[in-house]
Amino acid sequence: MAYTDNDGKTILHSFGRFRGTVYEAVKVGDLLSRDTANEGWILADEEASTVAEAVACQDIAAGAVGWMAMAVEIQAPPTESGGDWSAGVLAVGADVCSPLYLDGGAEEGKASTSAGGTSVQHVGFILSTGRAILSPGQSLTGTAASHTTLAVSGTSTLGTTNFSSGKNVALVKGNLTLTEGDLTLTKGSATLTEGDLTLTKGALTLTEGDATLTDGDLIMTAGVVSMVRKTAKTETGTLSDAEQGYVEVSPVASTTLTLPTAAAGKYFLIKHLATTHTLIVAAGASDKLIDPSDGGVHDKATDDKGLDCILELRAVDAVNWLVIHHDGDWTFAD
Repeated sequence: MAYTDNDGKTILHSFGRFRGTVYEAVKVGDLLSRDTANEGWILADEEASTVAEAVACQDIAAGAVGWMAMAVEIQAPPTESGGDWSAGVLAVGADVCSPLYLDGGAEEGKASTSAGGTSVQHVGFILSTGRAILSPGQSLTGTAASHTTLAVSGTSTLGTTNFSSGKNVALVKGNLTLTEGDLTLTKGSATLTEGDLTLTKGALTLTEGDATLTDGDLIMTAGVVSMVRKTAKTETGTLSDAEQGYVEVSPVASTTLTLPTAAAGKYFLIKHLATTHTLIVAAGASDKLIDPSDGGVHDKATDDKGLDCILELRAVDAVNWLVIHHDGDWTFAD
């Protein structure tokens, strides 16, 4: 036998009693939720993620004022059989000390030994076969949780679910937004598919793990993480502004890639994959490459080896491309 919530229950003790207005009719022992839109109290509804915050201490008609409490001890109503009365039953002996949850079924405002599937809320426990404590708290877990305030302390595990908490964390269909906070992954990985990661005034820290982005790449600059387009090239041509970001080059013959017209902020990270063909990266007709290692101003950079060599460039004005970093056998010439 599971917990049975019968009408006619008696309040043995109440804690934190107060008077409030109900927007709909309630009975003794019903679990109540604040209805700020109507300035009153309504029956808690697990399926609507309307959490329980108080318990009715008496039957109250819709629109009336009555007694409520933050927690109560309830007793089952007595039962009559053939003129004989016996103590009421809420549960069997095996259920004593079992937790009670906001009922996930069709009935609103009731407790149950079965947790719901929308917003799982612990609301009390069974004291004996005929008595129980109802003490609704703000502890929620499950496939979806949504309420005015949800405090999470310690370690929070979010699976393949939709989760929202105030204005600080939002996970909806693969999108993660952190504002003025940090994201730390330890011995794990972050996979973003058909979504994005945005950090504002925050940082992304990966420890003994990795971040995998499908059809993209991960770029970290001064603590900010952004997704950029990944472009593959095999033949001679001119790079476009739309191809800014990470460019992988696998030449099928000796290849020259010409940079687009310089403009402050444009950026390319070019990787020459292992081949036997030469790759030349050339500035536009009116532009130059500036190599801080020798202070030279050049027209092009050449890599003959193609051993996964990197050339990183950023335009500093309308004429000059600054060589931020290069490794391998790049040579610069006019």
